[in-house]
Amino acid sequence: MKGGLNTQRGLTLIESIVGIVILGFALSVLVSGVFTSSSTSHKATYQAQAATLGHSVVTDILSRQFDENSDPNGGKY
Repeated sequence: MKGGLNTQRGLTLIESIVGIVILGFALSVLVSGVFTSSSTSHKATYQAQAATLGHSVVTDILSRQFDENSDPNGGKY
């Protein structure tokens, strides 16, 4: 031995367990954040689809004639 000291490197069992517990807690916080943002993004998608559907319905209504005597182009006959 060079220095007369027996220096070993490594982790004890307790250090490993504490590290795993901290890692598990951090991952649970991250996963809960992902699920929250996922539900928020679905709401935005549904709102965009609803707006598109509403626009389509309004366009369909406005393109129809009001009665059987009206001009489809909006002019007088």
